[in-house]
Parts: sequence; C-alpha cells; structure tokens
Amino acid sequence: MKKKWAQHIKSALYTIRKNKAYALFCISGTAFTFIFVVFLAQLAFTALSNYPPSIHADRTIVVSHFTDNNGKNIGGLSRLEIDFLLQDIKEYTSYSIINQGTVNALINDRFRIFSVAYVNTEFWEMNSYRFIAGRPFTKEECDARKNGVIITKNLAKSYFRSLDVVGRKIEVRGADFEILGVVDDFSFISSPTGASEIWFPYTFYPFSNNPFTLHVFFSQPTAMQQAKEMVGKAVEQSFSKKNVSVYTGNLSTVKEQRIGQSGDSVLGFGIGTLILLLLLIPAINILTLKLAYTRNRAEEIAIRRTFGAGKLSSFFQLLLEDLLLVMAGALIGIIATKPAVSMIQRTFFDIPMLGSASLISGVDFFIIAGVIVPLMLLFLFMFGGIPAYLTAKRNIADVLKGGMR
Repeated sequence: MKKKWAQHIKSALYTIRKNKAYALFCISGTAFTFIFVVFLAQLAFTALSNYPPSIHADRTIVVSHFTDNNGKNIGGLSRLEIDFLLQDIKEYTSYSIINQGTVNALINDRFRIFSVAYVNTEFWEMNSYRFIAGRPFTKEECDARKNGVIITKNLAKSYFRSLDVVGRKIEVRGADFEILGVVDDFSFISSPTGASEIWFPYTFYPFSNNPFTLHVFFSQPTAMQQAKEMVGKAVEQSFSKKNVSVYTGNLSTVKEQRIGQSGDSVLGFGIGTLILLLLLIPAINILTLKLAYTRNRAEEIAIRRTFGAGKLSSFFQLLLEDLLLVMAGALIGIIATKPAVSMIQRTFFDIPMLGSASLISGVDFFIIAGVIVPLMLLFLFMFGGIPAYLTAKRNIADVLKGGMR
C-alpha cells in the first residue's frame, strides 16, 4: 500500500513539474484566496472569543460612561470615586483602571504623536500581554510615580531598530521616562486599550478629575448577571451621593461590548458569507481551467485504465495532484496572511492613531486545524473533485476513439 501511494505521489509531482503554468495558476489562486479566508476567520475568532490579551473578556464588566434615566450623558467615575465604588462590590477577583489619550513624544531623536494608555499594576495581571523584554511596572513604582513605561514591539523596532531597549529613555512633556518592558504583537481588536503603543502608570494621567474606565473581573462561580447587578447597585449608590440618577441597565462585559461595536451578525453571518464567496469565486475560475486541463489528459487516464488502473485509482491520481497544489497554495496563504494584512493596512488604512498596531497578531493553530483544513478540503473537491470524477468515469473506448474531443 505504501509503495502504491509513493508511486501516486511520484507521478503527481512529475505531472505538476510537466505543467508548470497550470500549477502556478492553481497555487497562486489558492494562496490569494486563503490569505483573505485566513484573515477573516482569525478576525472573527479574535473578536468573538477570550482572545489574548483579553483572556477574561466574558467575565470582565466594563464601567465607563453613563446616562441618566432620560438618556442624558452624565459621564463616568473619577479615580477616587472608583475606590469607593470597589468597596461596595465584595465578590470581584481583580480590577483594572484605564484612561487613554495621546502624547507628543521624542523617541531616539524622532518626534511623533503616540496613542497611549494610563493603567494600574493589576491591568498587567488581568490581561495576558506577552513580555518579550523587561517587565511591567510594580505597584510601588506606580504609587511612587517612577518614570517608567511599557512599549510595543513594533515601536521598539521602528524607533530603536532593536528589541534590546529596556533602560533606554523616551521624552514626554520634557521629562525622561525609562522603558521597563516591551510587549509582543497583539491585535488591537482584543486589547483593552486598543491601539495604544505606550503604557504609563495611571498616576501620570494629567487630568485628575477626568473619569477612568474600570474593568471588574469576576471569576467562577459568580454568575455574570449577578455580577452586573452588584456593579449596577454600586454605581447607583456612587451617583446618588451627587444627587444624580443613573441608568445601569446596559452594563456589559468586555466581550459583549466588543461584539456590540462590531455587530454580532457582521462577525458571524457576514464573515461566513464572505468566506464562502471567497472560496466559490476562485473555485469556479479554477474549475473552468481544470475541466479543460483534464479533458486534455483524458486519453492518458484512459491508457492507464487499459493497463489495469481502476476508476477509483484514476480518480485519486487526479485528485492527489490537486491536493498537492491546494496544500501548497493554502500553506503560502497561511504564512503570508499577517504580512499581507499589515501591508494592506499600511497602504490603504494608514491611520496615525493606529500607529503600528495590527488587526491580527498571527494565525492560531485552532484556525488552521478547525477552519482552514476543512475549507481547504472543500476547496479541493469544489475545483478538483468534479473534473477528476468526470474524467475517471468516462468510457475507455469512447475516450480513445476521440469521444472526449
């Protein structure tokens, strides 16, 4: 059996080398298709799951801006008000406070506006950013207002041409801040601070009375509806001290907020539809070419069958050639997805506030094994299986007499 399959593979590789133009068309068409398929699948997976760094997205409640019962905006809670709020919530596991903005920074003699975030120490414990150099700032450093910051890998590479930047300085508002750590690539869709490139201790936030966003994490077994009710009551009590009524019926988790902003139907049905279209359109084009290609090879297959090759064997011989081409194209597509998305993002969506942030941080094994492999097989049978079947089942005598022409 092994010897038979080895012969099939050897024959398939020979045929591919013999028909280079056809092979190149199939591989390139498959690669371009799967670049977009992989990207869309990874994007949906990132948005709809507890994807790093927001590994607790479905159990973290967002406390941000509120309205009164009439829909009028009444703002959020200051840092001091958050301290009192947390005292009224007993069952939470951890919390993080976040404020975002922009700063003019001088980095390695280059000046630019950067998207930044001001966070507490617990922010790094709640969220799974991967440090590839250095470490996060400590509570003691945060409370003591030590001039330390965390930066992204892309910022380090862009401005220092190196990841060995721990201990180096950046200048913000005339003060030098030491780089304490560097975090690896992440998707700004799954990041609690979006496309931030620099993180400061929250004690450096320049507007002390401005509201912070609070993320409250509840671990199992606390039910999330119960957690929302507890947080809602604490918020109501906090605003009642200012004689302000507040509506808390729309409290949501990080995951719910992310899906609400993107649209559940868009992420689910919309992306699924796009993936099917991306598979169908090139498959039809390749199928047309494949039909002509197998028609030209019909006589060769017929001669093989006269020497004892069965219909099933002939079918799998043709399908094996297509499998090798699809696998090569899909592999190239998987490898090229992140660089291609980054290039498209820089070329067509060069938004300064996004800095060097990325839509996706890479391609997960789950996406490859659970989505791409099944779709690859579907793609294979869409453009390869039909022509192979039609050719393999043809009557040998008709083909040799020119019946296929």
